[in-house]
Amino acid sequence: MYNLNSKLYKLKSGFVPRKCSEYDNISTYEFIRQYSHRFKGVRGEAWTGEYLKRSVSKLNLFCAFNDLGNKPIDKITTLDIDDFAEFLEKELGYSKSTINKYFTVISPCFKYAVAAELITKLPVINWKKVNDEGKPRFFNSDEIVQIKKVFQECHWTWMADIFTVAINTGMRRGELSKIGSKVNLVEIDDANFLSIPKEESKTKKARLVPLNEDALAAVKRLGDVSKYWRNKIWNKAWIYARKKVSPGDKNFTGHVTRHTTATMFADAGMNLKHIGKFLGHASERTTMKYIKTSNEQLVKMSSLLQGVA
Repeated sequence: MYNLNSKLYKLKSGFVPRKCSEYDNISTYEFIRQYSHRFKGVRGEAWTGEYLKRSVSKLNLFCAFNDLGNKPIDKITTLDIDDFAEFLEKELGYSKSTINKYFTVISPCFKYAVAAELITKLPVINWKKVNDEGKPRFFNSDEIVQIKKVFQECHWTWMADIFTVAINTGMRRGELSKIGSKVNLVEIDDANFLSIPKEESKTKKARLVPLNEDALAAVKRLGDVSKYWRNKIWNKAWIYARKKVSPGDKNFTGHVTRHTTATMFADAGMNLKHIGKFLGHASERTTMKYIKTSNEQLVKMSSLLQGVA
């Protein structure tokens, strides 16, 4: 017979289970605040690290809209979610793809509410139909030179080094922001890498990102990026660069650096599987969406057919 009073069965955290009545009428905000660490993504893994922070940030915007956060979790309807999506599209100018990213964090929230028996069924989420080809954008060689010059001459000069690392590695924004703190420089067999732990990886898999000489020099100059990185500054810097390099181009964003890296590899004849491995993609399908065909590459392809007929 088990002795439930033994140290083995005492909860070290001092956690006291809630009474059933304490769950009644719990607000949406409070539900998210207390249980977001239990929400699970598309791969069935609980949210952790940077992904948890970004996801909760999206849910906080959902809560702020029309004061939905103070509404009991069991009173949130499909109409509320549709109104929020319309707000994102019409008021904030978000794309359908970005709206779907908000849906990908709203859905697990209500799935957990169902599992916890706080609601009986999921509210319907009307996902946006998106062109599966991804954003038709990459930076050409002239734009790369211009963007780096803009960053070198702007208030946030360190963005020039961030841009250099981004172009040469294809790293995600969240990964770049952790350079020098959670994403660190390592040397293996005389080669230099940035080590990304699984907690900071979108795919939840640790990986090594190889660094060429340009990227290595930029990483050393940057040091601990967390000391001056702010997502708002990243966004402002890219809006500023867009105005200087490609005014009015809504697809001119920092994420295009990843598209550019993939496209340059593809133009050089790199294997699709290897490109995906380098970028940390979970599937080759994702890699295919990142690769854009440049006009120069099309001309090269055409020249191969010269003299055939």
